[in-house]
Amino acid sequence: MRRWQGKACAVLLTACALYPATAAPDEQAGAAAAEAVETRAEAYTRLMRAVFAARQGDFRAAATEVRQAVALEPASSDLLIEGAGLLLWMGRRQEAEELGRRALSLEPRDPGAVRFVADLAADRALGNRPDAKARREAIDLYGELLGTEEEDADLLRSLISLQLQAGDRQAALDAAEKLVALRPGDAQATELVVRLRLDRGEAEEALRRALSYLLRHPDEGTLLHIAEELTREQGAWSLVDEILSGEGGLGNRAVDAQRLRAEALAQLGRTDEAAGLWERLLSSNPSDRRLRFSLISVYRRSGRLADAAEMATGLAGEFPDDARAHLLLGESPVSYTH
Repeated sequence: MRRWQGKACAVLLTACALYPATAAPDEQAGAAAAEAVETRAEAYTRLMRAVFAARQGDFRAAATEVRQAVALEPASSDLLIEGAGLLLWMGRRQEAEELGRRALSLEPRDPGAVRFVADLAADRALGNRPDAKARREAIDLYGELLGTEEEDADLLRSLISLQLQAGDRQAALDAAEKLVALRPGDAQATELVVRLRLDRGEAEEALRRALSYLLRHPDEGTLLHIAEELTREQGAWSLVDEILSGEGGLGNRAVDAQRLRAEALAQLGRTDEAAGLWERLLSSNPSDRRLRFSLISVYRRSGRLADAAEMATGLAGEFPDDARAHLLLGESPVSYTH
């Protein structure tokens, strides 16, 4: 069920509470005011009937009730949008758009009407046959909603897609930054910001954003892979240590993210710290062959040759077909036999 039908039900229930069909008008309101109240109540009653009919699968009856509701209150932007949302949910897209545009013409600044027409234009622009005119309209209408209560994650995602389709990567980045601020745990939004920053040549900022996300969500594989590549390309090991050590660090979470930090420590010459971190990781993951290879390397760099040789001997014994294990064993100045 689309957001418009749910909204229709909520608005409809409120309207029925405020304008019951049996309500007596204020004595001073006059006959015209009383008639207006009754007409509005009848219009919303018909809209309620439309909702019930649609839920039962009687779309024809539902559409008829919507049209009758609109005929009773043709100048009500809210009612037109609620009816349009229900029609759209029933698959009557053309009729829904006509009502939505009527509502927008009545109330050009009504956020609900603006959003409804913008969403339809965005759907058309991002469809199988991109429509440049619809894209421009959707971007302009969404722009009117930025900073309002209508600015939600769905709006921002659509706006990002539209801006990228239009080739405006700066505007897409601005929208993506808004989305990250709204939903800081959204991995896809953060990844998009990282990639757009890279497009602008801001490699260090891109890496910083990826690492900052990993500090809070260390199991996010795609951003970890990006961070690893960027770190090696830039040699930014100090940045890895700075960020992944912050805010209490990674704790005992996420072996792969911890592995990146351990490698950073080793690259920075802090081999004892790197060895300690790899040893802690290995104690929790004793079957992890990659950790053992890494530990052998850092043992050798820190002068712990006997420890390196012992571990290499163990690997070669456990994995006799692993050429790398035998290579490391052959390179060790000290060897152990069992």
